[in-house]
Amino acid sequence: MPVLGTTEQLQRMVESTGVDCVFVALPLTRGDLLRRVISELERTSADVRVVPDLFLSRFPASVSVAELDGMPILSLRVNPLAGWPAAYKRLFDIAGALFGLALVGVPMLALALAIKLCDGGPVFYQQRRISYGRRRL
Repeated sequence: MPVLGTTEQLQRMVESTGVDCVFVALPLTRGDLLRRVISELERTSADVRVVPDLFLSRFPASVSVAELDGMPILSLRVNPLAGWPAAYKRLFDIAGALFGLALVGVPMLALALAIKLCDGGPVFYQQRRISYGRRRL
């Protein structure tokens, strides 16, 4: 694989290339570098996966383990709304908004019609204002 940059340039490289997933494979003896790399990657939208050297107990409790070609991979951060869940959420949001609009819109329309029929005046209240310098708004 070609080297795109150094660990100091990691966050900028991930953001500029649009990388979806980053695999971090550092030995346990480089724990300080591993922590710094993970801290920088937390500020990006990329999935972060760590190839463990040994059992690592200092990571968050939400670590999931997967396998890639027989090698164990720790997933520290996975985007929960990637793929179909994002489409389902969008559909749910639109359906909920339409339901809420129908639930609130029908009584509001009935009230507006009742105001217009009973009073004959405008449904929306307007007030004339005078601003600084005696100008009417």
